[in-house]
Amino acid sequence: MNIEKQVAEQVRKLSDEELAQLALNAGFKILLSNKTNGKAKTNGNGKATASPPAAPAKQPRKATKKAAEQPAKAATADSTHPMWAVLACLQKKNGMAISQLVANTNLTRAQAQKGLKVLLKEGKAFKAGERRFTRYSDTKKKATDASIAARG
Repeated sequence: MNIEKQVAEQVRKLSDEELAQLALNAGFKILLSNKTNGKAKTNGNGKATASPPAAPAKQPRKATKKAAEQPAKAATADSTHPMWAVLACLQKKNGMAISQLVANTNLTRAQAQKGLKVLLKEGKAFKAGERRFTRYSDTKKKATDASIAARG
C-alpha cells in the first residue's frame, strides 16, 4: 500500500475531535487550499481560495393521509375561512364560474379557489364542465345545468 492510501486509512479511523485537532494544528492550510489533481484552486491572484462547506441535504417530508385531511377540518372550524363565503354564494345562485364567485363574494381569486377546493373535497360543492364552461354549485344538478347553459 502506498503512503497516500495509508494516510487515508488512518484519517478515516480518526474521531471528530481528532480530525479537528489535526486540522487546527497542521493540516488546516492544506484543507483550505482545495487541491484537485495536484493543483490548488486560486482566485486569479495566485492565492488559494476556500469553498464554503456544503449544506446538508434536506430530506423531503412524506405526506400522510392524516396530514392531508387536517386543513379541511381546520377550515370547517374557522368561521373566517373563505369557504363559508363561497358556500353561501353557491347556495344562493344556480351554478357559477370562478369569476362570478369572485365578483359576488369580494374575495380574491386565490381565496375563492382555496374555499372551493375545501368544499369540493368535503362534498359540499360540485364541479361540472371543463375550462371556460366550468361551473360550481351546491348540488351536482345545478352545476351540470349551469355548465350546459354556458355552452350556449
